[in-house]
Amino acid sequence: EETENYKSNSKHNLTSQSDSNKGLYDKLCSEVLNIERQVDEETISLIEPKKGLNTEEDIIEIASKLKLVEKDLTNFSEEKKHVEENNRQMVMIVEEFEKTISQLVVEKEREEVCQEIMMERMV
Repeated sequence: EETENYKSNSKHNLTSQSDSNKGLYDKLCSEVLNIERQVDEETISLIEPKKGLNTEEDIIEIASKLKLVEKDLTNFSEEKKHVEENNRQMVMIVEEFEKTISQLVVEKEREEVCQEIMMERMV
């Protein structure tokens, strides 16, 4: 549930991002949810059948699986941060590009007006 809330809040920040990056972000969130479900199911299946009579091997197996899941979550979290940073940089580049285009349009209009004035003076 926390992951769904986190996903929806974080996803809101990406609404202006490209579809490919958004798709990667969605995939990462989906993977995190799948891992959480898998951990829950595996933990229950390891604990429930013996009703608290876990051997040391069971506990070691659970701890090992938990470490793998934590590693996966850390990797996905780092990848998500990388995607978010790339998106942030992309937004900055697009903003600069739009600013430059706007300046070029203004400059072109100014030149056209100057040319019209010069043509009128010649006539």
